[in-house]
Amino acid sequence: MSQAQPSTPNDSPERRAVKRARMDSKPGDDDQTSLNTSNKGNNSDRFWFDDGNVVLLVEGTLFRVHRGVLARHSPVFRDMFKLPQPPLSQEDMVDGCPTVEFHGDRKEDWVNVFTLIYDHETSYKNKDNFNLPVLTSMLRLGRKYQIEIIYKAAISRLRAIVPTTFQEMTKNKSSPHPLLKADDTLFSLLSVVLELGIQRFMPMLFYYCISEYSLEQIIKRHSGPNSELPYDCIAKLVLGREDLMSSINKNHLAWALAADVTAGGKCKSMNVHYYGTSNPCNLFRANAATAIVIKSVTPDVRLALMPGNADYLRLFDSTDGQAANRNNQVKPCEECAKEIIRLQNAYRSRVWDNLPAFFRLPKWESLEAL
Repeated sequence: MSQAQPSTPNDSPERRAVKRARMDSKPGDDDQTSLNTSNKGNNSDRFWFDDGNVVLLVEGTLFRVHRGVLARHSPVFRDMFKLPQPPLSQEDMVDGCPTVEFHGDRKEDWVNVFTLIYDHETSYKNKDNFNLPVLTSMLRLGRKYQIEIIYKAAISRLRAIVPTTFQEMTKNKSSPHPLLKADDTLFSLLSVVLELGIQRFMPMLFYYCISEYSLEQIIKRHSGPNSELPYDCIAKLVLGREDLMSSINKNHLAWALAADVTAGGKCKSMNVHYYGTSNPCNLFRANAATAIVIKSVTPDVRLALMPGNADYLRLFDSTDGQAANRNNQVKPCEECAKEIIRLQNAYRSRVWDNLPAFFRLPKWESLEAL
């Protein structure tokens, strides 16, 4: 077979990805029909075109496609096809076409990408579905072979459900998109972005994992030889969860234990006594402090990015599912409620700014460039 190693002035790893073909490839199991007479592999049943002029060999499956189509979408292929090639022997050809073997690629990824290129498949855009296998193929091959239109489309789809800016997070809420909650999609997507080093999505995926799964469930992801996530990823999840919980407790206890949360004597209940003990605002904050202590035993990291609003205040109306005091009649005054909400929103913004640091990642600005 022909020498098929693309070379560029930069000689990047992506452009060294196409290797000289070997004769010992084993046929794959999927997307195959008849065995080619060259015994190099099985023809793809969907992407074997009679007018194709180059054959790609991936995991024992042969794809007969078009040099012009590949070169149009990928500068890696464009540069490779420009290289002068030595005369080809018959064993270097399949049905009269030069053959290139791809080491380290998966045939399913090429089937998915060829489906996008030749069939103009757009199911990955479906807002009611999250086709992770197709998006994974788009990310893997789009990044490796610099197929920009496919890679950017995959990144855009991910951005729609995994925020990378504070504005996106506040618009889409801080809880995971429903599509990410199906089966093990969260962990699988995290595994993919770790594999490809797409760090801009890591902070929120880490956060989603620790907000949706218990510590026990997270640790189980690193048990046995078929662990989906590497050890350092599990460590980041566990340590990030611990640091976030500590941060949450410190922030909430700061206003819950303050003598005057308004810090300016604006509390309208300052001189009001509730059942002869204390004013309603003090009682509300005392109940909140109790609730926070209970939550620290059964932590909920979703408090870190929860918006300050009426729903946030209602979290502290009770401490154990029962009315905190007199059928939940204890409420903070208007001024104290405004200040508590302001403090939570300010804290939420700080957590976002520092979210990568909780998981031992670079700052947002650096992640966005990766």
